[in-house]
Amino acid sequence: MRRIANMYTIDEASSILGVHPTTLRRWEKERKITSSRTTGGHRRYAVKDLSAIKRDLKPLQDKIVIGYCRVSSSDQKEELKRQVHTVSQYCSANGYQFRFIKDLGSGMLSIITVFSSRLYGSRSHKRKKLQQAVKQVIEDNGHAYV
Repeated sequence: MRRIANMYTIDEASSILGVHPTTLRRWEKERKITSSRTTGGHRRYAVKDLSAIKRDLKPLQDKIVIGYCRVSSSDQKEELKRQVHTVSQYCSANGYQFRFIKDLGSGMLSIITVFSSRLYGSRSHKRKKLQQAVKQVIEDNGHAYV
């Protein structure tokens, strides 16, 4: 492949910015970044455009990562501990600041809730509970973003 001076492929650009290639495609649709196209239709990103975007990005290390771990019954408490441990290791290895939302479902009640939600609409009480938990984490840490 012939390298075009000061231009990067979508994979190279996403690696430089630390985002997924799909994010770059979405940003292009939203006109946050522009790309040139090769004769074959492949995207190429200019160094100056990547530099401008990179200045505006907040590193993930400056944000709080929310880990959501859930099991469906109290019989699975050990599985919940394993999930929290695994996610903690991942976040620590990547240098993230993180907090957890742990959800211990109630077995049969959860099954009934899921079934009834399909009959009667969304599980708004669960969504509200999750939103309240995320809001509390944000308030506890003094951040307006997650």
